[in-house]
Amino acid sequence: MPYPRTLAVTFTALAFVGCLPRAVAAESADPDAVLRRLEPQLRRAWQQDPFTAQRPFPMLRLVSGTDVSPCSGPYAAAAPLVQVCAGGRELQLNRQQLAALEGLSDEAGVAFALAYGLGLSLVPPQPPGAPGPQATAGLQAACKAGSLLGRLQQAPNQGWISGALNAASQAYGSADAAQLGTGPQRAYALASGLGASRLPCSGSAMARLASRALDAEAADWLRTRGTSVGFDILCRKPPECPRRLGL
Repeated sequence: MPYPRTLAVTFTALAFVGCLPRAVAAESADPDAVLRRLEPQLRRAWQQDPFTAQRPFPMLRLVSGTDVSPCSGPYAAAAPLVQVCAGGRELQLNRQQLAALEGLSDEAGVAFALAYGLGLSLVPPQPPGAPGPQATAGLQAACKAGSLLGRLQQAPNQGWISGALNAASQAYGSADAAQLGTGPQRAYALASGLGASRLPCSGSAMARLASRALDAEAADWLRTRGTSVGFDILCRKPPECPRRLGL
């Protein structure tokens, strides 16, 4: 289904890759309350997908920046925002960083971080020296985060989608791109998980995205369609929207 050009607005936040403050957060943000609201919905989405139905839902634990202890998580670049611990059975989320994301993108920013952590727990990073772009697995995690977010009650709201894309773009800086992809690549992977592109969340599709072969396509979509469309217009079938976690 073609996207109406009348819906186009400029996604100026994706003109650069921002980097969140590492320690300072808005005092008014309350990621604890957002976590309490969203965890049951994320758990439900996790349990309803055949790929994760039989897997334990990870424990989501908020920690203060001064209390963050490395858990030898597989995605070093994802810290300090989120760490995958205990073999994927626990996610440690930095309260200050979540508050900063909430200040950037409201509740959708926290939702992105939670879903992204869950995505990271499902995709092992590529070992050093493995063929293909190192960012492939990190972008797969972002795509799976979109699959989860597309099943939340708030997802059909176009402003909420815009906030999640903005958070995906700006949650990490350029120094983390080698493992997690660039900001626009993460946002496009997230949108693909929602069903907004023809890409599945497969390793081969995300390897193409990581290789920069799709940078022009992603930039065009994000610039002209990314912030102004509702979930019904986002959907690109086949196969289904949002994408299944196992695809």
